[in-house]
Amino acid sequence: MPPPEMPEHSNQHMPSAVAYRRTHQGEGYPANIIHQYIEEHGLPDAAGLSTLATLTKLPESTLRSSLSYYADYHADHSADHSSHADCSEPCTKICNGTSCFLSNDSPPHASDSSRYASCLGHCHQENNYLLDDSIHSTGELSEVSIQCLASDAVTTRRFLNSDNTEPAESSYAGFYRALECKPEDIIERIITSGLRGRGGAAFPTGKKWQACASTSSDQRYIIANGNEGDAGSYVDRTLLERDPHSIIEGMLIGAYAMGASKGVIYIRSEYPAAIGIIKRAIAEARDAGHLQRENFSCEISVVQGAGSFVCGEETALINAIEGLRGEV
Repeated sequence: MPPPEMPEHSNQHMPSAVAYRRTHQGEGYPANIIHQYIEEHGLPDAAGLSTLATLTKLPESTLRSSLSYYADYHADHSADHSSHADCSEPCTKICNGTSCFLSNDSPPHASDSSRYASCLGHCHQENNYLLDDSIHSTGELSEVSIQCLASDAVTTRRFLNSDNTEPAESSYAGFYRALECKPEDIIERIITSGLRGRGGAAFPTGKKWQACASTSSDQRYIIANGNEGDAGSYVDRTLLERDPHSIIEGMLIGAYAMGASKGVIYIRSEYPAAIGIIKRAIAEARDAGHLQRENFSCEISVVQGAGSFVCGEETALINAIEGLRGEV
């Protein structure tokens, strides 16, 4: 029996990756356009939705679907589920992570418009809540304690004793050494090193870079995933806030090895301090000429999440950047 014919998709169907690149030409990530619009105008009404569709170059049906998906963009995720407050207005996000949940203490600013977050990434202290883009606590504020148990500190070497948000003289030394090598040689060294991802699957980093570099494409991107949402995990937040230039340097090395000219750092909205710090670091790196070299350039942007635990998975994260529902 021959297979049934597939129905034709209407122009309201979610755009493919190729269509997205052709439409946006890499400029103005839809997720950022949506976020900026809501920051300035609040949640869109029918006329606003039409305007937003023009700005993002996405169908209105796709935008309706996306806006209904993300917790930051609709009013049905308040701590009091009987409430239908408009959460485009500033409201308290109450941490529902293990340490905060067990404390059983309500923030002083809790109201009908308050919402729960899976975790705010400050598990070294309890009773955390997010208000006006900063972390507060009903208990005593404390500094996170960082220890290195390895014989040779690598990830933590620059911030064991203090914050290193300012670019150190050696911040981009590895990047400039990489520019003296062939891209394929860098990938081979990464493969040989045995470096693996730390997201749980321990996927070999070199194999991922190799797959990207060997795939024919008119445009390649490198994405740093800062959407950790597991309760009790705040490694990404610590790295983003304490050593942002090392993250940028690593992205530039990877981008050079893979032939990517655009980079995205996706950071969850529950990490406002990290978002501000990494944006300043990108501007500093740009001003210092690190992003634009004679034989290589890569423009890096920050995309803010909108309240979705699932977007820590890579395909959902890519959908989120493109303004779609963050589904796997």
